[in-house]
Amino acid sequence: MAAATTTSAAGAALLWLIFALAFLTGHPADGRPVAGGHHHQGTSNVKADIVAEACANATRLSYEPHLTMEYCVSTLRSDKRSAAATHARDLALVAMDLLQRGAADADARLAAVPVGKRKDMALTVHFCRLDYGAVPKCRPMLQEYKPGGGGGDGNLRFYNYMDEAALDCWENIFLDDKLKEMALNQVREVANRANLVDAMIEQMVGESDRVL
Repeated sequence: MAAATTTSAAGAALLWLIFALAFLTGHPADGRPVAGGHHHQGTSNVKADIVAEACANATRLSYEPHLTMEYCVSTLRSDKRSAAATHARDLALVAMDLLQRGAADADARLAAVPVGKRKDMALTVHFCRLDYGAVPKCRPMLQEYKPGGGGGDGNLRFYNYMDEAALDCWENIFLDDKLKEMALNQVREVANRANLVDAMIEQMVGESDRVL
C-alpha cells in the first residue's frame, strides 16, 4: 500500500512538472510576444510599430474619402523616414511631404487641361490650383508645432481647411466628365493624402508628448 502511494505521488509530481514546463515555454518571463499575438509583462526588446499603431487609431476616426488601414500604412511606409519615426509628429511631417508631392502632380495635370471657353471648368481648375499652391505654406506651421508647449493646436487649424479644400476639389472634378478624364486620379490622391495628414495631426495633438 505504501509503495502504491509513493508511486502515485511521484506520478503526480511528474505531471505537475510537465505542466509547469509547458506554461513557461508558452509564457516567456522576459515579456517577449508569443505565438498568437499575446504580450506579457516584463522587459521587452520589441520596438513598437508606430506606423501601425497610428494608422489603427486614425482609421477609427476617419471620414470621406475613407482612410483605410492598408492605405494609411502603405502610404506612410512609402517614405523611408517613417521607419525612424518616434512620435506621431514625425508621421504627420511625412504625410505632409507626401501631400505636397501629390499636390504638385495634380497641379501640373490641371495646368495642362484645355478649358477653352468653359467658365465653370476654368473656375474649378483655378480654385483647385490655388489650394494646391497653398500646401507648401502649411508645412512650416506643422514643423514649428511644439507638443506639450502650452500653445494648443491653434496654429494647426490650417489642416481643417486643407482637408476640406482637397475634398471639394475632388468632388467638383468628379462631376465634370472632361476634368475627370484628365485629372481624377491625381486629384483623388491629393484628397486621400490630405485626409491622411489630417489623421496624423489628430494623432499628434492627441498624443501630446507621448513618445514611443
